[in-house]
Parts: sequence; structure tokens; C-alpha cells
Amino acid sequence: MRFEYTLSEKDFLEAQRAHGGWSSRLLPVFGGLLMLAGIITLVQDQKHMGNAVAVILIGAALAFVRRLLLSYSYRRDQRLHDHFVVTFSDEGVEVSASTGNSTYAWKAFTRYLESKNLFVLLSGDGMLEYISKKLFWFR
Repeated sequence: MRFEYTLSEKDFLEAQRAHGGWSSRLLPVFGGLLMLAGIITLVQDQKHMGNAVAVILIGAALAFVRRLLLSYSYRRDQRLHDHFVVTFSDEGVEVSASTGNSTYAWKAFTRYLESKNLFVLLSGDGMLEYISKKLFWFR
């Protein structure tokens, strides 16, 4: 089976969220709670404004910085914007792009993750292959 696709920023962020595990879901929530606590402290206690602002800034960093860094990473890495061709066979998976080709035996994949729109195949130390589920809907 052969599929062609281009990875969008949304797909990349979704794959990173799935790969990030609990921390990618929990840190924004914890950051939001810290911001809320800082705002409540700021409203109730003007004497400790510096502490409240610090808590708000730390909460904002936890809530938003990871996503901003991942967006920046996607925009900066032009390889991710390439047109990909993925071929599935009984032997494994071949991924081709203008920058090169990679062939993986099925046993090279240590695990897979599934999100709403993607399959993410993991091999080795954090090497990811992104496969959009949209590819399978039109077959």
C-alpha cells in the first residue's frame, strides 16, 4: 500500500502531544491553575503583588511554552514540510521524501501511538514516523 501526504503543523503538534504522554496534557492544566491562583492572590492581597505576578508568569510558561516551542520547531525544520511517500509492505515501511529514503522492518518499531487523526510509529530513541489517518479513509 502506498500513500502520499504532507505533514501539517496541526498534525505535527498532535503527534507530539500523543508522544509527550501525561506531561503534555497535565502541564497546561497545572499552568492554568497556577495562573488562576496568581490572579486570585493578586486580587485579594496587593501587598504581595510580586509573588502573584511570578506565579502567573510561571503558570503561563507551563501552559504555553511547550506548544510555542513545538510550533517554532515545525516552522524552522523544512524537512517536515516536505511531500512524503509511505509504502507499507509485509516486510515493513518505506518512507521517501526529497531529503532521502528510510526503510524500516516491522520489528524496528518499538511501539505505536494513536491519536484522533494520526498513527505515530516509534523506533529507537524518539524517532517518529507520522501517518495521517486521512490516508486510510479514501482507500
